[in-house]
Amino acid sequence: MIADRLDGWPLRPGLLQLWVRDVATVLHRANAHGATTVTERTPFYGESTLGRMLDPWQNIW
Repeated sequence: MIADRLDGWPLRPGLLQLWVRDVATVLHRANAHGATTVTERTPFYGESTLGRMLDPWQNIW
């Protein structure tokens, strides 16, 4: 999914969304490669789980 930033959000090269099987593992591996966790693994709508990270190039995933 690609979306425009909301008013007041900082400028970023990309705000990206993708679905993975294990959010906690992806966040852990990303952190090991220089990403910063923005939102820890948390329950989201229905059966899904949400997590956000900021990569070294300032993209939010």
